[in-house]
Amino acid sequence: MPTGTPAKSTQKIRELIKTEELITLVQKNVLSPRAKPINQTKLHAIKMLLNKTLPDLKALEQTISVDGEIDLNVQVEFLD
Repeated sequence: MPTGTPAKSTQKIRELIKTEELITLVQKNVLSPRAKPINQTKLHAIKMLLNKTLPDLKALEQTISVDGEIDLNVQVEFLD
């Protein structure tokens, strides 16, 4: 998988995709009891466009091995 900064053309395409509008469209459709269902073709296109602009929020696991001791300080603050 390539790493680094995206090409200018890729960045320009991402800027053209109206991410907020796509999310709003789907939210309104899902939350409105009277909304007509979005057809499969349009829904697939929305998903593909969102995949280009939003990060994938899959769980990430990192494993490391350490020789020796690790000092760990954790501070927990509860907010009202």
